[in-house]
Amino acid sequence: TTTTLGVNGNTSIIGSMSFNGTSTKTVSLTGNLSGTGLIDMSGSSLLHFLNLAGSTNSIGSYSSGIGSTVKYTLNGNQTVFTSDNYKNLSITGSGVKSLISDISASGILTMSSGDINSSGNILKVTNSALTAINRTAGTIIGKLQRAIAVTGGDYLYPIGSATVYNPLKLNFQSISSGPLTAQFIPSCI
Repeated sequence: TTTTLGVNGNTSIIGSMSFNGTSTKTVSLTGNLSGTGLIDMSGSSLLHFLNLAGSTNSIGSYSSGIGSTVKYTLNGNQTVFTSDNYKNLSITGSGVKSLISDISASGILTMSSGDINSSGNILKVTNSALTAINRTAGTIIGKLQRAIAVTGGDYLYPIGSATVYNPLKLNFQSISSGPLTAQFIPSCI
């Protein structure tokens, strides 16, 4: 069973918004997200979804749980709220999604539309699986850090600029696991 909640207009969270109970929750916010409160998607260890369609998004703190997904869905520019605790992060809306600080995703980064601009910050994918980035469209403009631990397959870095997609694929024959950061710098070509 899935419980769905849609909120039209802006949302300010002062206390907490908790995804709990015995069913998967999908919450869709059509306006801007703000507040000093907590979004807690860890309830009942379920696969919850938070769909954000506002242009500005910020929150005091965030807890993702084991399989929750935050989707940025606006067909336009959006800010990405700061957290080192994203599980799955999904970019489905067109436009540029801009980081306002470093963020980390420990599950899957899905890019099906739109670009991500790190804005001088670092987008970190801490899942070392080769499939931790699932890209069909879009570019990461700026720094992308991936956890590296697997040999014999391609690690995709879907990097580039606002006008050029210049992906990097790395295949290691032997490796010491750890993070590896890449950035496309057009002036270096």
